[in-house]
Amino acid sequence: MKNATHTLKGKASDVLPGPPKKPFFGNFLQLRTARKEFRFHHVLEKWAGEYGDVYQIGIFGKDYFIISDYEVAREILSRRPGDIRRRIVMEDAADEMGLNGLFTSDGKRWKTQRHLTIKALSSNYLEAFLPTLLRVTNRLVDKWDDMASTDKLIDVVDETKAYSADLMSNMVFGFDMNTLGLENKEEIIKNHFNRIFPQFYKRINSPFFSYWKYFKMPVDHKLHTSLKAIKKIFYEVTDQTRERFKEDPDDALHPKSMVEAMVLAKDEHDQPYSNEEIFANVFSVLLAGEDAVGNTIGWTLNFISDHPEVQKKIQEEVDEKLADGVAFEEYDFDYWNKNFKYIEAVLTESMRIKPIAPLASMQASRDVEINGVNYDKHATFLLLPKVFFNKEKHFFQADKFIPERWLIDKENKKDVSGCPFHQEGVHNEKAYMPFGHGPRYCAGSKLAMFEMKVLFAIICKKYEVNKKKPVKEVKEKLTLLMEPSNCFIELSSRN
Repeated sequence: MKNATHTLKGKASDVLPGPPKKPFFGNFLQLRTARKEFRFHHVLEKWAGEYGDVYQIGIFGKDYFIISDYEVAREILSRRPGDIRRRIVMEDAADEMGLNGLFTSDGKRWKTQRHLTIKALSSNYLEAFLPTLLRVTNRLVDKWDDMASTDKLIDVVDETKAYSADLMSNMVFGFDMNTLGLENKEEIIKNHFNRIFPQFYKRINSPFFSYWKYFKMPVDHKLHTSLKAIKKIFYEVTDQTRERFKEDPDDALHPKSMVEAMVLAKDEHDQPYSNEEIFANVFSVLLAGEDAVGNTIGWTLNFISDHPEVQKKIQEEVDEKLADGVAFEEYDFDYWNKNFKYIEAVLTESMRIKPIAPLASMQASRDVEINGVNYDKHATFLLLPKVFFNKEKHFFQADKFIPERWLIDKENKKDVSGCPFHQEGVHNEKAYMPFGHGPRYCAGSKLAMFEMKVLFAIICKKYEVNKKKPVKEVKEKLTLLMEPSNCFIELSSRN
């Protein structure tokens, strides 16, 4: 029976409904196959339809509270980092690996790390990053030109993740990892991160005890080797940067990478951050940014290839804003930043229908009461934003990909899309939180949107994006984030 959350009162484990549990296992056996097939979130979403917007499950004696009510979700997110925090297992895993930066930390440590990361993601830095963004994007386009000329299918996930990794390495380290065309030193670094990231995901999502604290498997020894190697390389880069700034203070006036910006940053006591703190936050940026941007690009390519009418409108916008024969480098940061409103709407709609984080986990730092329901300290919440992003009661024709719903002149409070949705149907932007909500709102949201807007302007200026017939079903695959599985596109030149 679906629950009305505002009518529930009492202890969560007593009053919330949920699927029947087996002794000892709880609901683990029902979730096991879905977890192995990377569709764990599908089962939780299905149960939300059966048991309501707030319900409970159990796994090996531990209760989890599943939230797909946007008002409850906003309340939980707004009460971080005081009443609600990241799951302790995430911070423990990051601490043990020496990777506890902004993405995984909490409390006072989080405030310190956020101060550091916000400084490194200032508007001045984003503007300085534009030439690198255009260089990496042009290299992707050169590669795709060759693939288009030979009618070669493009694996969306592989290509967009490689592109995002190259952007992140340039932004963070100031050098080119070049996974689109691998080179020796950078390939070594990439291979280490390819070992570190999956093991971190496995540790924070393991339903069993943290065995690696007591004994090491071969995979854990390999992880330790990669962590040691990557830290050595990183600390050398950081030390060289500090030395270079000492010798040439003028060079420090315009940091060209996040590492350089973090080396220059000072804490609340006017002291520089340590190599360990900088490395942990670099990992946070890579962890939160690389797959997030890559997967969002992938889902958006999937949508515009399925909706030629949307692609045509993007092309009309870029043809108006980007003149033929003018190099992309001729346009400055303000021009890229202030234009391409329709592309922004397309990206926004893509993130509504296919948010790359359809499952967000956190836990209570103390006993908390939310909408009359009492949750014990350490209660674990699993938020399902994809459910409320796609509800008809929040968005008119919610199951349809309609970017025009976001073309609203907010200052003058009027619809500029030419569509009747905002007059005839509901459009509840409070139910849309792709970058989170409250104090822990994503620090890199502006950077991510800027990167993707530039990329899609260039792609749609140059290409028609299509799918090979017959079109295969594109599926959702959830690891830490959700990627489009089995997504392949074909490109044809517009010139």
